[in-house]
Amino acid sequence: MKRVTNRSATSLLFLTSLVSGIFWFNNSAIYPFIASDLKLGISVLGLMSAGFLAGVGLMQILSGLLSMRIGPKSTILLGTGLSTLATLVTALESDPVALVLLRFLIGAGLALMFTPGVSLVASYYPHGSEGFGVGVYDSFSLVGGIFAYIGDVLLASTLGWRPTLELNAVAGLVVGLAFFAILPKEKMREDFRIQGVKVRNVLLDHWLLIVGFSLLGLEFASALVGNFMVYYVSSGLKESTLFAGIVGSVLPAAGVASSAFFGRIFDRTTRTKSLMLVLGVLSAVGLATSALNTLSGSVLSTLIVGYFSSAGFIVCIAASRKLSEKHELEYEVLGVSWVITLSLFGSFFGPIFFSYAVVSFGYVPAWIFSGLISTGFFAPLLANMLRTEPNP
Repeated sequence: MKRVTNRSATSLLFLTSLVSGIFWFNNSAIYPFIASDLKLGISVLGLMSAGFLAGVGLMQILSGLLSMRIGPKSTILLGTGLSTLATLVTALESDPVALVLLRFLIGAGLALMFTPGVSLVASYYPHGSEGFGVGVYDSFSLVGGIFAYIGDVLLASTLGWRPTLELNAVAGLVVGLAFFAILPKEKMREDFRIQGVKVRNVLLDHWLLIVGFSLLGLEFASALVGNFMVYYVSSGLKESTLFAGIVGSVLPAAGVASSAFFGRIFDRTTRTKSLMLVLGVLSAVGLATSALNTLSGSVLSTLIVGYFSSAGFIVCIAASRKLSEKHELEYEVLGVSWVITLSLFGSFFGPIFFSYAVVSFGYVPAWIFSGLISTGFFAPLLANMLRTEPNP
């Protein structure tokens, strides 16, 4: 661990991030089991994924505002409790509408967990190393994703998908209690009041908007691969569910390889815009690679999207935190939350579009169209670069 000021708190934040990664990926990892048991098609699975992304996106601003009012620790605890409870109830449900709603609540809880955690982790790292700290924090979330794609698939194969989600909920409960007991209490400014004008200044910051749309392009690609690759390899390419889960695990595994590395690159680069654009284009190309409609193409697509979208995510999040420094300290989490809101709530439409495109045109056109859409979200960044504005 790199020169952190509070090792025990930072370690616990990393563990919390790992659990959030399990919650993030667990449903999509076991979609084949849920679909088979409840006789659901890809349209319902698309709605579940869309509901999840809508929950994450809609709650981001509230996450920032709550962090300003009650502190990051309390906000993370609230999110952990919500995601844990919703995961437990999901294990007991069979109604498709309820499953979509519960996936929305899990996403809402994760929104309350992740962004305040970014702020806390960055505060424990020295100036100039914050990007590296955020990268390590995100890497633990991706390790949770690896467990979901392999561990949860193995558990679902032997125990069933319902006991698997129950065990995930137990992990959330244990980590939540440890977080409550160990993490130090925040010191809040007693004279601080949320001011509408300053909130508006953050939301209308043109650089934050550009970074948000860039992150949307990255998350659009990552969300489609993360939510549908296991199902596609299993039902479309007719591979075993366990093998499909292993293919899906390549996404977070590739992200682990890139997150901390590109966090360090961000700390040292002066060409943030060019870095975001290159990572975005490579991620979109990786998404379209699935159109090869072969197992090797699917593995390559998952590897490329996992590596470059995670790298781009770290660069965008670190950039948004840096951009938010010109506002008051308490508004920093709001700035990061706003960027994530633009990206994840926007990519809410991705699973709906993709599932519709698959039903209407087939997988190959759906993957190609998706790659083109992902690239299009970088148009504001490219336009800004052509105007030769300086890097943020």
